[in-house]
Amino acid sequence: MTTDSGANTSDGGDNQNSKRGDILIVDDQIENIQFLSTMLMDNGYEVRQVLSGKQALKVVDYDPPELILLDIMMPEIDGYEVCRQLKSNSRTCQIPIIFLSAKQQLSEKIKGFKVGGVDYITKPFVVAEVICRLETHLKIYRYQNLLNQEIVARKKVEQQLLIANQKLEQIANIDGLTGVYNRRYFNDLLSKEWYRLCREKQPLSMIMVDIDCFKEYNDTYGHLQGDEVLKAIASTLKSSLQRSSDFVARYGGEEFVILLPNTDLQGSITICENISLKIMELAIPHRGSSASNSITISMGVHCLIPSAKINPYTLIDKSDDALYLAKKEGRNCFRYSVDLE
Repeated sequence: MTTDSGANTSDGGDNQNSKRGDILIVDDQIENIQFLSTMLMDNGYEVRQVLSGKQALKVVDYDPPELILLDIMMPEIDGYEVCRQLKSNSRTCQIPIIFLSAKQQLSEKIKGFKVGGVDYITKPFVVAEVICRLETHLKIYRYQNLLNQEIVARKKVEQQLLIANQKLEQIANIDGLTGVYNRRYFNDLLSKEWYRLCREKQPLSMIMVDIDCFKEYNDTYGHLQGDEVLKAIASTLKSSLQRSSDFVARYGGEEFVILLPNTDLQGSITICENISLKIMELAIPHRGSSASNSITISMGVHCLIPSAKINPYTLIDKSDDALYLAKKEGRNCFRYSVDLE
């Protein structure tokens, strides 16, 4: 009676109306299987039996149990080898395996633990001991499964949060209309590149871009068509940059800025020439322009070597001065200045 009482004790979290566990018994001795099966079924467990290691490997691979009672001494494949193979399979490696054996030597028990067994029960079996050990390892196995599920769920949530944060960051940094960076992000990146190039004593160039007679374009063709022009110009500017370190941003209205780290004046001029050709190839009609019969841009370029003694926004001011000069001299051109001392 004491044995029965102990065997039927269940954790408060278990569902009393469901099976207490799905157990696979592996033993080549019929009498052992019958004894263990009767004992376990009397205590509410679902039991499956196989008579060899080969059968065990097939059954477990097809339909894994929650726990395996595994005899050591079997023909063809002994219990140790069965355990090794199960533990090397990602689908079955977490299943707890309790070894059953008449051998009581410490070396045999150590060997069982080394190949992956969680426990070792010696024959003859004591019902209360078998049930108690089995129940303990079932609980550990189930708690581990719950923990693994929580880890997977947490990782999924973390991935979703990462994606959401990336989208929020993109929204915060990208101009909604043109898809290039916005002014806020440009200012942040300018500061970072400025202080990096201060240390490296390398040149930093900037191109300030303005769409010629854009107000007149909006007045003539409408603001919706004007938005399409902004998108086309932004895309053209972006496609003109070859390096991942170069970037373009919408600075405001019809103005864009291009930042070119580690680029000297000649490199900046080459980029301006390339941009001018691409804008010309767009051939967007603009009958209200005083510079051309199609959309054109003016550009101001400045190149310097950043210094801790100079404010980063000096680069913006100098580029804007060069842009003003380009507009003053008829638009649809670029002008430049340099300060490499």
